[in-house]
Amino acid sequence: MKIRSITYYLNPGWLLDEAALKQVGSFIAAARPAYQAGGYEVQSAHLATVPFPEIVPSLKVDEVILMAKSLETTAGGLGFECVSLALGPALTGFPESYTLIPQLLAATKNTFLFDVIASPEFGVSLPAISACA
Repeated sequence: MKIRSITYYLNPGWLLDEAALKQVGSFIAAARPAYQAGGYEVQSAHLATVPFPEIVPSLKVDEVILMAKSLETTAGGLGFECVSLALGPALTGFPESYTLIPQLLAATKNTFLFDVIASPEFGVSLPAISACA
C-alpha cells in the first residue's frame, strides 16, 4: 500500500516558532521510517499551515513572501517535500490576500496555495471567484 502524503498541520507563527518546527522535524523523522518499516511506501510529506493572512495579518507583500520562503526552506530541511499555505488559503475576509498568490507562487518552489470562494460565514464571494479566475 502507498501513502500519498504524511501531512502535518501547524500554525508556524511569524516569526517562525522554532520550538514548534523542531517538534515537526522530530515527528516526520520518526513517522516516515515507521510507516516504511510497516511495509508502506511513503510518497511525500507535506507541511500545511493555517491561512497565511492569519500568520501575517498585515499582508505586506515583502513580509508574506519572506515568511513563505523561510517556511519553505525550514520545512525542506526537516524532510517535507512541500509546504501547503498548504500556506493556508486566501480568505474572503481578507480580499487583498488573493492578489498575493501570484507573487507567492513566483517567489517559492514547493509551496502550494489555495483560495476560499465560499464559506458559511461569508457565503459565495463573487470578488473571490473573480480573483481566482
